[in-house]
Amino acid sequence: MTSSSNSRNSTLANTQVQRLSSLIKKSSMTRKVLSSFILSSLIVCRLSGQNNFIIEPYIQNTTDSSFHVLYETSEQSKAIAFLAIAENNVLRADFKQVQQSVISGMLHNVEFGNLKKGEQYIYRVAAVTGKDTLWGPVSRYTVPDFYHQPIVCAIIGDTQKSPVMWGHFAGMIARERPSFVLHVGDMVQYGPRKSDWTDEFFRPAKNLFRFCPLYPVLGNHEMNIEYFYQYFDLPEPKWFYTQKKGNALFVFVNTNMDILKGSKQYRMLEQVLASSREKWKIVLHHHPVYASTGYHHPFIQRVISSDPNTIQLRSLYETYGVDVIFNAHNHNYERSMPIYRDIIDETNGVTYITTGGGGGALDETSLTRTWYMAETKSRHHYIKMTIWGNTLTTHAIDSAGIEFDRWVKIKDRVELPVPTIDCKEFYFLDQTNIVIRNPMTGCELVWKIDDDEYQTSSDKEIRFKVSQTAIITAFAKNASGSVSRSVSQKVVQLPLMTAQHKKEKTKVKAEYYEGFYTVLPDFDKEKPLQSFTCDSLTLDVIKPRREDHWAARFQGRFTVPETKVYRFLLQSYDGSRLLIDGKEIIDNDEMHYEIFRDNYVALEKGEHTFEVQYFDFTRRETLNLWMNEPFGDLIDFNEFVKKNF
Repeated sequence: MTSSSNSRNSTLANTQVQRLSSLIKKSSMTRKVLSSFILSSLIVCRLSGQNNFIIEPYIQNTTDSSFHVLYETSEQSKAIAFLAIAENNVLRADFKQVQQSVISGMLHNVEFGNLKKGEQYIYRVAAVTGKDTLWGPVSRYTVPDFYHQPIVCAIIGDTQKSPVMWGHFAGMIARERPSFVLHVGDMVQYGPRKSDWTDEFFRPAKNLFRFCPLYPVLGNHEMNIEYFYQYFDLPEPKWFYTQKKGNALFVFVNTNMDILKGSKQYRMLEQVLASSREKWKIVLHHHPVYASTGYHHPFIQRVISSDPNTIQLRSLYETYGVDVIFNAHNHNYERSMPIYRDIIDETNGVTYITTGGGGGALDETSLTRTWYMAETKSRHHYIKMTIWGNTLTTHAIDSAGIEFDRWVKIKDRVELPVPTIDCKEFYFLDQTNIVIRNPMTGCELVWKIDDDEYQTSSDKEIRFKVSQTAIITAFAKNASGSVSRSVSQKVVQLPLMTAQHKKEKTKVKAEYYEGFYTVLPDFDKEKPLQSFTCDSLTLDVIKPRREDHWAARFQGRFTVPETKVYRFLLQSYDGSRLLIDGKEIIDNDEMHYEIFRDNYVALEKGEHTFEVQYFDFTRRETLNLWMNEPFGDLIDFNEFVKKNF
């Protein structure tokens, strides 16, 4: 900043101080309030035109030999990074410049590489504008060696809209000296609002994140917004990723996206778990697989034990021996008993822990005890987890620093890896190819089809064809007679739905109804209040409409580009239903929030008719339909509707 600009700012500041001081004598307002106005004015004058941290430096993307530091500045500037090795008997760190950016920016990402495990490093970053240099704090980082030291981390969730409580927990967690922090979603209240990230999430935790990295999952409040992908340097695709720490595998899943069995994400998750040879398998996602509260009216409705979008994950976690699942969403604490095939099983069971007490308004716990509940509390809290050798321990700690629950799991036995059953088409027209892969040299494959006798093979893989609906089951066995967990896969032969005779190209017909609906009505017995013609399947065309308590029916035609099996995915809030060529394909009825339902249909190339039914009870109005090949990328159903015009 030049001397002339300093003089102008100083004159402006003095003028404002004199005016506000005069007001103190004349006004009935308190001196305390007006003094805060004076301070704010001085700060504005001082900071005008200067570079400042929007987000102070924080650690991301750590490996066995490197780490990254991210930070955001208010002005376009060039990043510069310095690193030193901590030494004894010195008064000043011997910093060496390790990086300087060529291009100016506001969001900076610098890498510190070629590091050694166990070495103690001191780092500092800066932002250079040409007018001044903005320095970050001097900070420390040591690359952990988790094969020679315990894994110590903190887990927290649902910190949104509570920067004071979140800041309090960040300070408590920092004093635990964890190697990293895990966040199970809903970091912020409203994802598209930048200040929720900068002011309410990063700022209260600035003295935590400058020393250890954060690994988050997406919650529903983040809304899959770009800020998440901008502020976190994570393995691609970021909404799903893994981290290996010593003998533990951490898997981060996005349960806001499609995670049903036919989804791309489900296949990614299965492949990661099947290929893992780590002793400990830990999965994190926002929505619960087992929960005693949050999905039903506590007094008058039956207990729903899971988020409907995640229930299919139970068998996957049990098959591949996942040890513990951490989630949030419900603003309380709950730990389940170890569960395997819907019973308590201390040997094979998976433990589910809800840790949604990071600061958001608390939810009450269940009024009655469910069969799978081990412990539950309605308290703000975080979890400290330690893994060392054969022992995993979690400590649930409340805002007063009191430990109110502890769980210990000891793994004395070594489990054999599970075979994989691979198939390009689990739903097929004529036949499908099956591949069963042996997971380990020295093991035998044991497998069967339906209720046939088990067959044994020492081959690396078994290949065969199936031409009708069947269930394939397999497990591995070693020379000592030990066996792995079993894996099963159902393959289904589908009948072909023939194309309709081509008629004149028509648009989509939409009908609007009103009523106090708690389930979908019989539309053929209802009289529509309005009818619309539109180009696509969308609720936007239903206008005008009341805020709540209404229904709609869409009817039209769509074009199938190729004869094959297609997957349909329907999402709605509240209930919905899909019919193709007059046959019900997906039933997603009843009152609920955004729930995904899918099904598979073999369709002949050409035109087919569709009908989508929907009703809204209260709150959000959501209706989405996708059509794609199994495990493929989702395609908006309207792309196939428009081909009919």
